[in-house]
Amino acid sequence: MDVNVTHPIAANVALVQYWWVPWIPAFIGVIGAIFGAFAAGIATYYIEKLKIKNVEFEKRKQIYSRLNGIIALINQIMYLHGESTIDSTYFYTFYESKIPIYAQQYENNKFAEIERLLKEIPDRQQGDEEKEKSEKYALKAGQIYRQLGEIIGLILVSFDNTVKLDDLINELHTALRKYHKLSSEDFLKVTEGVQLDQWRGNKKTDLRDYLEKEFNPAVGNLEAYLKGEILKEDDNSN
Repeated sequence: MDVNVTHPIAANVALVQYWWVPWIPAFIGVIGAIFGAFAAGIATYYIEKLKIKNVEFEKRKQIYSRLNGIIALINQIMYLHGESTIDSTYFYTFYESKIPIYAQQYENNKFAEIERLLKEIPDRQQGDEEKEKSEKYALKAGQIYRQLGEIIGLILVSFDNTVKLDDLINELHTALRKYHKLSSEDFLKVTEGVQLDQWRGNKKTDLRDYLEKEFNPAVGNLEAYLKGEILKEDDNSN
């Protein structure tokens, strides 16, 4: 028996198939494009995040390198400044103790001549030289302290703010304040009756002890902490 394809029901079935079938591939393509764009956006986000993380990591390494590079220079400048300050005090005090003797030797000369002769005394000349050194190193120390202050500021901004980091920075500040006391008038005051050579030797010993037992450990502990944080971050990124 023949099938009548012109029957209304058969025509409707053909019509429904005609409208839906062509749209399926297009619909799938749109969904694929949406998900593709979404995935690309996520990938871009993570790539940019990784770039930022790498930039910050490199910045932290540079800060650490700056601190590590300045430690030896600070140590050297502090010692040279302290030593020349002690020596200038030593020579001036030695010179002043001999003024009455020198003046008596030249008591028959005019005052201006006495002053000229006194200035030529080696103790006075050495005192002037050491004073000039002390002032020169004081200027350098000021520049180094400013650089160190900038580095500390960058550390506080770039590294995670932890209790340990705060303690280490406070420890360094305390050590730096101690150095100012070592170059103060009270520290450099020569007690009457003390042997000048002994005084000079004791003050230089105090200066070396300060650097070895207080300043170096303080700045070294901070340097070691930053190095540990960088190594930890480097391990986590691998």
